[in-house]
Amino acid sequence: GRSEIVATLSVLDRMPLTFHALAGQVFDAGPEPGTATGEIACVAHHMSVRGDGVSDLVWHCRYTDVYRLDGRTWRIARREQRIDSIETRPVRRWRGE
Repeated sequence: GRSEIVATLSVLDRMPLTFHALAGQVFDAGPEPGTATGEIACVAHHMSVRGDGVSDLVWHCRYTDVYRLDGRTWRIARREQRIDSIETRPVRRWRGE
């Protein structure tokens, strides 16, 4: 639900900059009318300022979704996130604070 999503994303409040780049999307018809499934590949960047500079915590992840048609709008009914790998990169330059 919404409260769980808000609680999960609140950890990002400590990051001065984040962004997600979608790397691929695959959608299929679901097992019932008005349903669909999908997998979204994503690279998520999370910048943080440390004593030795700025670093980028990079997650290579996938979202496995189930969608339901709600009237004329598709909504995510269920989402599972899988992190394939995590890396930390130094940032040479950024337009941060």
